[in-house]
This record gives sequence, C-alpha cells and structure tokens, in this order.
Amino acid sequence: MGLYDPPDGKTDNEQGNKDSFAISNALLNFPIEVEFVAVGEGEAFCSLCVEAMSPLLPREEGEAFDFDAVPRGKKYTKFKTKQRIANAEVLGNLYAALDGVEGMKFKY
Repeated sequence: MGLYDPPDGKTDNEQGNKDSFAISNALLNFPIEVEFVAVGEGEAFCSLCVEAMSPLLPREEGEAFDFDAVPRGKKYTKFKTKQRIANAEVLGNLYAALDGVEGMKFKY
C-alpha cells in the first residue's frame, strides 16, 4: 500500500484496534504527505497548477515549489507534486483550486 502500510507488528483488518487501520489513520492524522497528480493541456498548464496551489501552502521565502512535469503525448502534460498538508480543510481547498486550472482534464 505504499505510504499507507500498517505499522510493523500491526495487522490491517477490521478486527484490529485503531492502530491497525493504516489507510484511515493516514488520512485522518495530520500533517500528512499527499501526492497530487493532474493532467491537462496547454504550455502553461504546470505553471497554472503551481499558481493555484501556492497560496494555500506555506513556504519559506525563496523556497521552491517542487513538481515534475511529464509530457503525455503531443497535447497533454502530467503535473505531479508531493506536499505536506496541515489539515483536511487545506486538502479540500487544494483540490478545489486545481479544479479551476485552465486546461485541466483530470486529477487525483
């Protein structure tokens, strides 16, 4: 399960205690690392994603916004970034901000 593996020595089933629910705990215990992936079209697509997300993510002055841009065929680009999220509200707001990016085809 990648980032959501159960802790060593814990089972991951419905019969365990609250520590065994690795996926739900990972989504409910903030801060968390979240990988955002979006695919869209247009030369400025990745820049627009950064522009939409940046105001919602605190950064030190001069700190770069790390992301990968991967061409997907001739027309589309995949934008991928991993960010530390402070709470559920920020997480929802980031996905909402990406909804408004021009050229967005889908995100996850």
